[in-house]
Amino acid sequence: MSFGNWNPRRYLEIYFPKDIGYEPAIEFIVQQRKNFQGKIGVEIGSGPTVCYFSAAADSLKGIYVSDFLEANLEEIKKWADGSGYDWGNFSRMILEYDGSNQSISEYEREVKGKLSGFLHCDIREKDIFGNKFDFVMSFYCADSMTDDKEKWKEYFTNILNVVRPGGFFIGGALYRCRKYMIDGAEFPSANLDENDVRDAMIDAGMYDITVKVADDSMPKDKEKREQLNYTKIILMSGFRQGRPSLEDITGSHALG
Repeated sequence: MSFGNWNPRRYLEIYFPKDIGYEPAIEFIVQQRKNFQGKIGVEIGSGPTVCYFSAAADSLKGIYVSDFLEANLEEIKKWADGSGYDWGNFSRMILEYDGSNQSISEYEREVKGKLSGFLHCDIREKDIFGNKFDFVMSFYCADSMTDDKEKWKEYFTNILNVVRPGGFFIGGALYRCRKYMIDGAEFPSANLDENDVRDAMIDAGMYDITVKVADDSMPKDKEKREQLNYTKIILMSGFRQGRPSLEDITGSHALG
């Protein structure tokens, strides 16, 4: 699949409108914070989005963001420098879900301080970073790379394998979606349901798994979401079986 016609800013304008009032994926992340308190993590396939790692950042010691496309990472870097897309309304939602009275500007300043680095990733590789993390998050990544369910499972397993034994994973995917669109350009989706996700997580050695289907909120207009070929999302989380080895903890490739 070629992403040569990918436009990060248009993707944000269509799928992350500034007037959104509810976002179940963000709420899900905030609810799960106790499971990754004090960890250093990585978001795999961040795209140009800030809201997911931002929702996790308050509980983390640090977070790396990663993507295959440098244009997506550049969009996040612009936000970190104060010149990018306005994520203020999403930060407001995070603070509301957390019951915090902190100001948006103060919260975003703290999130930017948690950014540990920007990494290139290719989820087609079995060993994505040559390193494992205690916390891994990935939203709409593997399922948005292919319309082949077997390929999706391969890519998703590669992502899960970045989770260190004993570590925690959280993510999201489009529900029963075969494609999504940006200004008429079509991009693939793997047509997943909750059983596909749960089975893949079990096969990859995850436990204490949560998988649920939620009505998506973006774009805000449900009719518009139907035109873009999806109306629901799958939210998922779980722990990696086992204990970290000495190599996991002290390996020379460790970023975290």
